[in-house]
Amino acid sequence: MSVHWSKEQARAIRARGTNLVVSAGAGSGKTAVLAERVASLAEEDPTFRMDQLLVMTFTEAAAEEMRARIVRRLAERAAEAEQAGESAKARRFRRLAHRANDAQISTIHSFCLALLRNHAVEAGLVPGFRVLSGEEDAVLLRDEAQAALDEWARHPERGLQLGTALAALRLYRQQQAVNAVLELCRVALSQVDPGGWLAEIARHYDADQLWAGPFGEVFARWTRIQIAQAFEHMRKGLGELERMRAPEKVVAGALSILSQLKEALALLSTPGAPFDPNRLAPLVHWESARLSKEYESFKKWREKAKDAVKLVRKVLGRGRSALEADVRAMQPHIEVLTAVARDALDRAKSRRLEENRLSFSDLEHLTHELLTKDQGVRAALHARYRYVFVDEYQDTSPIQDAIVDAVATSGGLFLVGDVKQSIYGFRMAEPALFLARYRRYAAKDGGEAIDLSANYRSRSGIVRFVNYLFAQLFRADVAGFDYADGHEMKPEAAYPDDDSGPCPVRVKLFFSGDEERKEEADERERSEGKSEEEDEQAAREKLEVEALWVAQQIAQAMERHEKVYDRAANAYRPLRYQDVAILLRAGGEHLNTVVQVLASRGIPAVARSSSGFFRAMEIRWAMSLLAALDNPLDSLALATALKSPFVGLSDEDLAAARIARPSGPLWHAVRHAARESEGARDTLRRAVERMERWRALAHTLSPGDLLREIAREVEIDLYLRAMPRGRIRAANLEQLIRLAHTHAPHAGDLYRFLALVRGFEEADVDLGHAHGASADSVAVMTIHGSKGLEFPHVYVLCLGRQFPNNKRTLALHRRLGIGAMMCDVQTGVHWRTVPSIAVDQANLEASRAEEARVLYVALTRAKERLVLVGHAGKVAKLADVAESHDDEGRLTPEAFLKGNSYASWLLPALMRHPDGAWLRKEAGDARAGLLDANGVRFELEVEVDGRPQEPDSGEPRSSVLEGPIPPAEEVERELRRLWQGPAWRYRAVRITSEQQVSRVSLPSKLTATDIRRLFAERELRARGHHAGAVLEDPAFIRQNGASPRERGVAFHAFMQRAPIEPYANPGDVRRAAQALLEQGLLDERTASALDPDDVLAFFASPLGRRVLTAGEVYREQPFFYRLDVRVGATQSPVVVQGVIDCLIRDARGYAVIDYKTDQVRDASDLDRLVRAYEPQVATYAAAVREAVGAEPEVYLYFVHAREARATVPSPLGTRLEQWARRTASGFPLPPD
Repeated sequence: MSVHWSKEQARAIRARGTNLVVSAGAGSGKTAVLAERVASLAEEDPTFRMDQLLVMTFTEAAAEEMRARIVRRLAERAAEAEQAGESAKARRFRRLAHRANDAQISTIHSFCLALLRNHAVEAGLVPGFRVLSGEEDAVLLRDEAQAALDEWARHPERGLQLGTALAALRLYRQQQAVNAVLELCRVALSQVDPGGWLAEIARHYDADQLWAGPFGEVFARWTRIQIAQAFEHMRKGLGELERMRAPEKVVAGALSILSQLKEALALLSTPGAPFDPNRLAPLVHWESARLSKEYESFKKWREKAKDAVKLVRKVLGRGRSALEADVRAMQPHIEVLTAVARDALDRAKSRRLEENRLSFSDLEHLTHELLTKDQGVRAALHARYRYVFVDEYQDTSPIQDAIVDAVATSGGLFLVGDVKQSIYGFRMAEPALFLARYRRYAAKDGGEAIDLSANYRSRSGIVRFVNYLFAQLFRADVAGFDYADGHEMKPEAAYPDDDSGPCPVRVKLFFSGDEERKEEADERERSEGKSEEEDEQAAREKLEVEALWVAQQIAQAMERHEKVYDRAANAYRPLRYQDVAILLRAGGEHLNTVVQVLASRGIPAVARSSSGFFRAMEIRWAMSLLAALDNPLDSLALATALKSPFVGLSDEDLAAARIARPSGPLWHAVRHAARESEGARDTLRRAVERMERWRALAHTLSPGDLLREIAREVEIDLYLRAMPRGRIRAANLEQLIRLAHTHAPHAGDLYRFLALVRGFEEADVDLGHAHGASADSVAVMTIHGSKGLEFPHVYVLCLGRQFPNNKRTLALHRRLGIGAMMCDVQTGVHWRTVPSIAVDQANLEASRAEEARVLYVALTRAKERLVLVGHAGKVAKLADVAESHDDEGRLTPEAFLKGNSYASWLLPALMRHPDGAWLRKEAGDARAGLLDANGVRFELEVEVDGRPQEPDSGEPRSSVLEGPIPPAEEVERELRRLWQGPAWRYRAVRITSEQQVSRVSLPSKLTATDIRRLFAERELRARGHHAGAVLEDPAFIRQNGASPRERGVAFHAFMQRAPIEPYANPGDVRRAAQALLEQGLLDERTASALDPDDVLAFFASPLGRRVLTAGEVYREQPFFYRLDVRVGATQSPVVVQGVIDCLIRDARGYAVIDYKTDQVRDASDLDRLVRAYEPQVATYAAAVREAVGAEPEVYLYFVHAREARATVPSPLGTRLEQWARRTASGFPLPPD
């Protein structure tokens, strides 16, 4: 098969005699180029052998794929030669393909391992050494960090130094100190010389070199960014003054401030000029002249400028000598901490060598040491490997880069990567290494640089959109490089209808309105309360909304029989589920949430996760069981194990055990109840028998064999497979068993295995979920997990989710070192220093740059359709978003660094595109100038508070209606007539109401108030909603100063907390309210607003008397249940929650009472309000019906009218289905 290579690809394939670094953009065919280069070398050099080839990758899977691609290309070249009649060449290519295993194609660690095994003696190792797993090494290093701290603490002099240092660094708890040492060790191990790096970062605290060193460099950059932002704000303010034609005096004041800021920027931009805080400090201080209200627009910009330099003023205002004194004072504490880290590294290395075990970092450092110190070994290696290839070079660490340099010969090195896809900073990848080598080779210093910018993966519309977006994000001053500097992609993928098809990029944004409705907020607070998980719960709810919308899009695509292009067949084929990928920044339970939502809509999906293993339910069950077998007096582990499906006890069983023996360990209670209680349950006896038998087995079986035997006995595999994501759960348990076999292979190792797993958890080691196979399923995965993959349709979710907070125990940067704040040990007062600001700035730049690269990876996975989905905050904030660009159309450094989500970066770019007209309209058109779209298109869909917004193209549209619009009643009559006619019925065969309804999105979670609002709009139209029904009398004409609403709220609060008893007179009610006030259950304003007559009237009514005599009264009763609603042809799960004001049970059964505080003017008002509230109380009735299995009576009690109305609400599910059908059709449905 003859392949047409582009000019750049051909150059990368055929360049000889020089080292090469290839910057290969997404979809550029880098693997194919690498394989072709191998074939080309073999063709040109008759002496070429496969064992002369060294290819280093970063995963075993990538290594195997690389080997397969090389073999395949050699086989193809053999076939081409055979076809051309060159049989000798064909035989040679086939021979090389058969000898592919002679080539060293592996990860860097596998290469290091092979080299050290072959040269163990030269490396000073004992042959037969074992390599620790990453999990074992993490536990060992933690142990030695703790031991190093303990050793320092025991020494009289050093112990005092350590204690002072830990206090000064605010590492007050033991765990904080251990984590700080570990963080230093991990970064040090990624460096070429770990000990030297630790010594170097301690030297950074030389106060005499502060401003010329790395701290001063980054601090100056931080200062420049703040001042530049202030300058931009003042420049815009000056523009406002010019627009207003302000007096010369006012303009002169603004110009004076601008002049100061400009001078400060000049000082900071002068090459080679030393940073001088004392010179800069006066330039960022200015007096703001008092101006009248007519200058508000200018004053706004002036205040923004002042805020931009607020911290700069504060820091520089302390003066140079004070800033240097901080660093001088912290220097000895930094030296102590780095010395402890050095001791921890030495201890860990000595222990590993004593036990003849090596870590992955040992493999790297011993290999580098061997190659740099033993010239014989290095020469032999150079003689063997004539050609060295490194894939994904952007993900190398400093020590790995040094190994590459030591292995390669001049002219034989081929490095390929893409700095825009460097997303493994947490694995110590250093993209600056790629950039430095690329720039060096581009200048012909040691090699040549080649750009592969053609994209052969994605439709041109996707490529252009990605270019448009990242030209605004990637800039050298914050991301390390400019996107326009050779990084833009060129669309080269061949699709038959690339330009004529539908827009391949869609953006779906969910906004919230400016104000939260008070009643809804109150109800949510009462039903949910305040908890630490509140933010996470809100994020989960947003994800469910996004996933539900995506599920609908996938379902509709399948219903429409959409097609995707098959390059191999050169034809379109039907879309399959496996063609779709859903990508998220976070993994774990977020992936599970999406899978569950898709499953609820009948869409098969599988989550591919690399985290969350030890948090998985089945793993918690198994580990709790093993812990209980090891120590049954661990009551928490025992309770979890007994309730797990391994044993299967119920809450009632455990309660029976506790009743039999109320105190003492749970195990004693269970055994006592099983043996001696007269009412002992059979389940308890069986549970005790099983646990005792399994405890005996634990002495004779290894932990892995024990767990497998228990799993076989109870048939846990069947139970797990019946659960959601059953295949993955069963695979997780199997992975745990394998882990036990690996790390605790002997009988009696149970305690050791449990300690090891605890160490994994403390060291934050995660094994990832096992992957369950699925033939045709949507792939749900993290963006990191998608790297290297491609899918026809890609959905990127959670654009509005905040970036992960990578704040560590110790502020630490790989180049700068420790960013310590100054702390007064005596008082505990601390403040920011030049090192702390510099390290925070450097880490912020690094983390934001990596997040931008993660987003780039996500967007470049798509071949034919890219859909971005996310919650984008409040509409009112769009005005601020519009001010995020500089004059060149790029995001300002401040906006880039302050961005806390992908949405915060996307919105400015979308807003300044012609297709972002709706965003500009909401922000104010004057604020957002358009950028050159250059053919870029996207479809924008927006919802605000669940309501779809009309798209605004920004262009005037001609009306589809000519002449006057007929009355609504006439339109409805005509629609009904058409519906019932034969022509409409014929059309309905093709477009059924079920298909239409399937496009409607019900929220995944609703409160009772939400449900009332779903039906409220129609009611408002029907009653004409006059202002008199909602306006209250002003306070100055009220008799007691309390509004009707305040009276109603006070009545509600009183009825929620006061004793249920017959109050004889107003004085009784006031005394009860006073008691509640004194107990803190009412505030003064509510107590004063209470009208005692409202309370007396209620208890005097038939409904109130029924409350007084009821056997059971429940007040403020929260509920939470799931309701399956038919939406089109599928069932849509909706979680309903709320709070019932009052629920009673008497001889007549259950009754729900809902207090209403609306103003009521006449009987018609009451009738209207009953209809309006019927959907809301239908949720209460459904909740009671679900809980007790009986139909309750339902009453609305109107406080101001002092009247109760009984209502019989229609079933909630039916009402929601009707709402979905009506919403889908846009007009009332005809009778069935």
